[in-house]
Amino acid sequence: EKGGETLSNSPCIVYNFKTREIVARPVRILIVDDEEQIRASLKDLIVTAGILECQISLADRGTSAVNILGENGIDLMFVDIGLPDMSGLDVVRFAISRWPKTVSYIVTAHDDIHHILEAGRLCVRDYIIKPFEPEQILGIVESIQKLALPFTVRL
Repeated sequence: EKGGETLSNSPCIVYNFKTREIVARPVRILIVDDEEQIRASLKDLIVTAGILECQISLADRGTSAVNILGENGIDLMFVDIGLPDMSGLDVVRFAISRWPKTVSYIVTAHDDIHHILEAGRLCVRDYIIKPFEPEQILGIVESIQKLALPFTVRL
């Protein structure tokens, strides 16, 4: 954050040194999948649930995801492994190298043991096989809600 420092374990609570405020900001979510229907489904699930205030970015390629990550940093990512230009695991690797508090989930049709083991080494929270149940995604979003408390405190 410009002019701010992340406090506690929550990437969504920021102290702004200029204004001397602690501010909760929207959760930044990135959905990376080459299938438009999957991107739209995940986005719709998150938005229609209305569980948390969020900013959602979509990417259909790994390079697009890396560009988004390079600009902003992301709190939560849903990433497909089988992207047309690079592995989704490479996207996760890039994300955690720049933004170590990024929470990542793999959402893929590939249930290859090598991918699963590599995802575990990268501290991916879960490996979700397509087709997924909406409840799986909603449970994740509900748990992330705890990161975004709606308040501002002036010091």
